[in-house]
Amino acid sequence: MHKIIRSIVYADSENKALSSARGVFDRLTEGQRPFDYYDMFNNGGTSHWGRKYPAVARLDSRTGKRMVVDGWKFTIREMRQHLNRIRKMIDSCKVSELLNDDPMLQYDFFSIGDYNGASCWLYDDDGQGIKNRDHLNNTLNKWDDDELKGLDV
Repeated sequence: MHKIIRSIVYADSENKALSSARGVFDRLTEGQRPFDYYDMFNNGGTSHWGRKYPAVARLDSRTGKRMVVDGWKFTIREMRQHLNRIRKMIDSCKVSELLNDDPMLQYDFFSIGDYNGASCWLYDDDGQGIKNRDHLNNTLNKWDDDELKGLDV
């Protein structure tokens, strides 16, 4: 599966942002876990996605805001899908049936608790998946930009 993951990095230039993002993605592909490879939009990513996104977008730009909002929405959507499947299984099974090694149920539980990988579309500067609103707010609030404090994501 191909997907666009995003990393909010702190940098004062495009080159530093690219370097920081590369470091995040290197950590996320080390040992091919949780991802087996990555391409950035300044080097190869456009071959699959076209010129849909720039290599770097400032967080205070329209594109930057859209990328954060989209990453957050996709992550929340994934969490809801996993939780809905878990709820359905819990409501329809006996405890002994839940304890059977149902691979999909185990995957759903794993995905809810995992902070990187397939269900996470947005990462912070340390390469940690952003999966709750406090983490997103803390990541965004590291910037001293009053405009961003009103960002509704």
